[in-house]
Amino acid sequence: MIPAHKPSTTGSAPDPFQLEAERLQELMHDKGELLLRVQTLRQGLSDWRTKLDTQVRNYQEEMGALNTNLKTEVGQLRAEFNELRSTLRQQMELTVSLAKGETRSDAGATTPLK
Repeated sequence: MIPAHKPSTTGSAPDPFQLEAERLQELMHDKGELLLRVQTLRQGLSDWRTKLDTQVRNYQEEMGALNTNLKTEVGQLRAEFNELRSTLRQQMELTVSLAKGETRSDAGATTPLK
């Protein structure tokens, strides 16, 4: 900010060194405010990064746990599916063997008696 020129009541010209000193003092004050603002912004950024890192770690842990649970459930489903497949095969084999046995029995029953 440039200070407004104050007219001298004594009629003498303003002291150029005094004006420079005032301007320098203002600049130093402005510099202090800007440095404080930059420091506040840096701290805010650091806090934000820390919070973000924490959230990322939490989400990674949560995703890892979900992935582990999913793998466990898929393994269980595969085991159940294989068990079901085995049971179905046994039932089909039994049905086929029973059907073959009935066919032989039927063939013997349909032969005419003499």
